[in-house]
Amino acid sequence: MRLERLIGILVVLAVAAIVVAVIALADAPRTPDSSDATRRDDVEADYDATGTVLRVVDGDTILVDLDGARERVRYIGLDAPEVANAENGTSADCGGDAARAANAALVVGMEVGLERDVSDRDRFGRLLRHVWLLDGEDRLVGAVLVEDGAAEARSYPPDTSRDDQLDALERTARDGRAGIWGAC
Repeated sequence: MRLERLIGILVVLAVAAIVVAVIALADAPRTPDSSDATRRDDVEADYDATGTVLRVVDGDTILVDLDGARERVRYIGLDAPEVANAENGTSADCGGDAARAANAALVVGMEVGLERDVSDRDRFGRLLRHVWLLDGEDRLVGAVLVEDGAAEARSYPPDTSRDDQLDALERTARDGRAGIWGAC
């Protein structure tokens, strides 16, 4: 088999896998009241800053304009599958591209509120924040991604103020085989 043909087949398979993962996320079952746990009405949020999302890096990291300063922001309390990184020669984890797409569909171009937990930055210099969509529903982005199965709840002490909420949403997503829990 010629190398070009093999590469073509691999590209087609990768695109098909991404399409299947996106469809699985879109068709994931939701319990009627589960989205209420993602809204600000149910929890107190104290924003230390607001800004506009410029770009999604992956399923759990975004680039935000904060009064003219561009900051990379890592969501607290969750971990999304990794996307491919050509510089490091790594391939995408199952659900990585779908997680990035789900994150982008939620936040790109949106105004967000950033809520600090305990830590300010991680070892990579990213701001660590709970990110809230300021869209009239004031939804916690991490909770939406966990609920939809695009990411898993992950505790990173000392930043644990929303762990119980995210753990409950992950249990629901797992039980319903939403997103990564049904596709990977």
